Amino acid sequence: MPGSRFFKLSAALLALSSAPSFAQVTGYEWSYFRDIQPNPMNTVMALRLGVPETDDVVLEARCELTSGPQVSFNFSADAGAIPLETDVDFTVTPEGLNPSAVPATTRATEFIGGVFIDRTPTDPFNFALVAAPVLTWAIDGQASFTVDASVNQHIAGRFLYECAHFGSQQPDPNGDILFPLAAEASPGGGDMAAASSEPGAMSCDQLGQAVSTGSGAPVTVTFENASDGGRGLSWVASDGSVQDLGFLDPGASTAFQTFVGHVWMITDGPGNCLEMFSPVAGQERFRITRPGQFFGNE
Repeated sequence: MPGSRFFKLSAALLALSSAPSFAQVTGYEWSYFRDIQPNPMNTVMALRLGVPETDDVVLEARCELTSGPQVSFNFSADAGAIPLETDVDFTVTPEGLNPSAVPATTRATEFIGGVFIDRTPTDPFNFALVAAPVLTWAIDGQASFTVDASVNQHIAGRFLYECAHFGSQQPDPNGDILFPLAAEASPGGGDMAAASSEPGAMSCDQLGQAVSTGSGAPVTVTFENASDGGRGLSWVASDGSVQDLGFLDPGASTAFQTFVGHVWMITDGPGNCLEMFSPVAGQERFRITRPGQFFGNE
């Protein structure tokens, strides 16, 4: 995980696309409907971002079972004069984070005219939907759309987690559907000499075991780099894959919306794990204090 994969959290990179943009739209909420059936082909798992009790929907997603779980997204987007069923490039930008671009196809559904995208539930693109309270998206070269996606945003994380485990859910004695829990983080677990005293801190021997779950309460955590060098910030997905989300110079700070049950990794410049972190309820700050370590010539 070389340092070149990190991006500086500078004003230039935090700027949104230069394409024309609409004012931020509010009043939208996430909702999640699921109907789990013994036959997976009859199961419905659907996520929406829209105005409650109206047909005003700007994003909808369905979990489908093909060769494995897959999420089919429909985003409301201005396609201009681009014909339907045309392949385009589509970009989602969480506020304050790097844009996430994917191939898409222009398409219209009953509620949404815009683009259609297929991704696996653990694709890094999906993290954009839960990474920040404000989202901006656009077909490349067309006007962008900005929406306040903060209301019930944790539901999107729950949908993605449960879709990733589609087919392994089991009913409990009360008839409720239970999904298997990922390996849970144990704040402060492992080698305590290799973890700071900050709430939620974990040692790097949790790497490969502790992964993010999407069912916890949302929290906004400010990461403050109080260490002796630059530090990388990475998010550990539910499948254990790692997504690099930023690099903090000494003395710098940045805030992310995350969830109780999510797991983060703090690295040095070359990408070596220095410590890990899983926020606790109500936590607003995590001070990065672990000093750099010698990992040999890199």
